[in-house]
Amino acid sequence: KLAASQTILSLQAQHRCSPYGMWIMPLLFPPLFLSYFASISNLSFMEATLSTGGAAWFADLMAEDPTSILPAVAALSWLAVVENGSGQMYARSGRLRVWARITAVAAIPIMSSLPSAVFMFWIPSNLWEWARIKLLNLPAIRRFFKIPQQSELPHIVPETW
Repeated sequence: KLAASQTILSLQAQHRCSPYGMWIMPLLFPPLFLSYFASISNLSFMEATLSTGGAAWFADLMAEDPTSILPAVAALSWLAVVENGSGQMYARSGRLRVWARITAVAAIPIMSSLPSAVFMFWIPSNLWEWARIKLLNLPAIRRFFKIPQQSELPHIVPETW
């Protein structure tokens, strides 16, 4: 374990990475997401034009999706982002993958009570993030923007969960 820890620390030093830098996005994302979510949710209750601004089966953006298709697409698109953008630690952790998949499925009934307008932000946002992850992982794009290949981390088997 000590050798693996030293390898990780040397890789971080080599690539000028701070072990604390990985916490910036998890700390910044929830307040930003919640402010967008609250704004869109509140807007859907206050703006009367949203009751006729939808399409297909969700014509009323102020109402819940009666088919739960929008919550399912939002949950699955979130899962696609997590599955494709979480890196080696996620790929190696069977428990983490199972937890994310269960969370995505369990979120569908919870999200079914949200107004459809929320999903008009959420789904495109998830799809954009998924496309960005896929694009930035293409070798030609990585070479053009001089994005280094990910270093192979040493395999560490956790003793406990």
